[in-house]
Amino acid sequence: VQYSKKDYDQSMIDDFALDRIEEFAKELGLEVDRNNYDSYIQECREIFKNKQKIDKDEQQLYNFIHWYSLRNKGIYLLEKYKEVVLPLIHEVYSIQRMVNLQDGEDQYIGYIDFEASFTDDPDTIYTIDNKTASTMRAYGEGCVERSPQLASYCEFTERNTAAYIVVEKELRKRDPRFRIHIIKGEIPEETFEQVFDEIEEVKELIKAEEFHKLDNKKECFFYGKRCEYVDFCWNDGNMKGLVNLKEESDGDK
Repeated sequence: VQYSKKDYDQSMIDDFALDRIEEFAKELGLEVDRNNYDSYIQECREIFKNKQKIDKDEQQLYNFIHWYSLRNKGIYLLEKYKEVVLPLIHEVYSIQRMVNLQDGEDQYIGYIDFEASFTDDPDTIYTIDNKTASTMRAYGEGCVERSPQLASYCEFTERNTAAYIVVEKELRKRDPRFRIHIIKGEIPEETFEQVFDEIEEVKELIKAEEFHKLDNKKECFFYGKRCEYVDFCWNDGNMKGLVNLKEESDGDK
């Protein structure tokens, strides 16, 4: 398991988490000051930064601290979602509705988080997708109108009204510590056409076993991580870091 720098927030480590972390550290035979896990985290990060090898037990404790931070942050943000968003919902029409668009033997499958109307617009049903984000850069003006995901879902629901509910993962130091954004929009016809043209193109390329690299190498580093196929695509088929799955006797790979 890999955790990013922003996955750890000291303010999310409550007394219960402190007790569990201290117990786990003792099980691993590590001596760490329960009142100063920040120092331990920084020491581990220095090891990672210098590309040195970290002890397995130290890595386990590092992961455990991050897990509790994320666990508590998740609970906190869900409580704030309930507090802020739910009063704005007029009526819920579905939760986790399955999307199944068929084209001959081919299927496009997805799940709509929920469909609902809002109190300020009770007569309009929106196809809604919940998101978490480290930054709102990806959810600027027109993000709903350009969204391939929402367009595919709206094709299934036969409505063009959609919304993102975006919860920022990074908490601020001062109140309000959290930020939740509700972004509504209407999917234009040109987005529907573009999205399903691209789906058709990708489908045909998969059938032809043609897998082209992206036009921009920067897109190979989404979500703060390097795609494991970067060297293969951009360095003449370099297989470094990849595992070649040999064909099994039954024909499966």
